[in-house]
Amino acid sequence: MVLPQGRTPRKRTGTKENCARSRTSPKENRPKQNWYECELVQQRTTRSRTARVRTGERYYNDRPPVNDDNNGGDIVKEPVCEDGWKLFNRPSGGWCIKVFSDGLIGFGQSQAKCNVYGGTLSGIQNADEISYMNSEMSRLIPGARGSAWVGGARINSCIGKPMGGECGSNTAFHWTDKSATGIDGFLWNDRQPDNYKLLQDCMVLWNAEVPVVWSGGASWTTGRVDDFACDGIVISYICGKKPTLK
Repeated sequence: MVLPQGRTPRKRTGTKENCARSRTSPKENRPKQNWYECELVQQRTTRSRTARVRTGERYYNDRPPVNDDNNGGDIVKEPVCEDGWKLFNRPSGGWCIKVFSDGLIGFGQSQAKCNVYGGTLSGIQNADEISYMNSEMSRLIPGARGSAWVGGARINSCIGKPMGGECGSNTAFHWTDKSATGIDGFLWNDRQPDNYKLLQDCMVLWNAEVPVVWSGGASWTTGRVDDFACDGIVISYICGKKPTLK
C-alpha cells in the first residue's frame, strides 16, 4: 500500500487487528520508515476503520500485535499462552499464569515444578490476577480451604526482623518472578504480614469458601496473601511465564 504524498500517518486509539506491513515515506524529505496498516475496531461500536502504527512499539491483549524484531520487523506476531494458561497484560509485558494443585507440596518443590513448565512461581500484579488465581483454586480444591505458593519473598534486609519501620507491609517483600511490579498485589490478610517467629520469608495466597476467624481474633478472607515459612507445606502453587509469539 502507498500513503498519499505529504500526508503523515497518525496513531489512533482503539483495538488494532490484522496488521499488514508497508514501507513508505510519509514526506518526500524524510527517510523511509516501516508502517503497518491495521484494522482499528473502536470500542462500543461495530464500525471499523484503518490506522497506521509505527513499528518498534510493543502491545498486548487489546492493543496491536507485537512486531518481531528478531526477524527484521518483517513478521508481526501476537503473544500466546499454552492451553490452560491465562494471558495477563502487565506493565512489564505479557504474562501467562496457571494454578496447580497436586496435593501437599513445599516451596522448593513448587518452584522446581514451575521450572519444568518453563516458568517460575508467579508474582501478583493486581486484584484482577488474584481473582483469577482464587477462582482456579476454588475449582481445583472445592470445599477445601488452603493456600498456594506464589512468587513473593522477604527482602534480605528484613529477614529475621519483626514487622515495622523499613520492614512494612508494602516494603518487606518483593516479587521474584521478574515480571510483577508495584505493590497492588500486596493484598494482605487481616493482621498480616506478621513474620511469626521471625521465620516467615515466603508468600502464599489464601483460599477459603467462608471467612475464617482464628483464635487470636484475626479474620481471614479468601483471595488475600500471607507471609509463610518457606519450609511449610500447602495445597497448591501458581506458576507464571512469558508468552510465546505466534
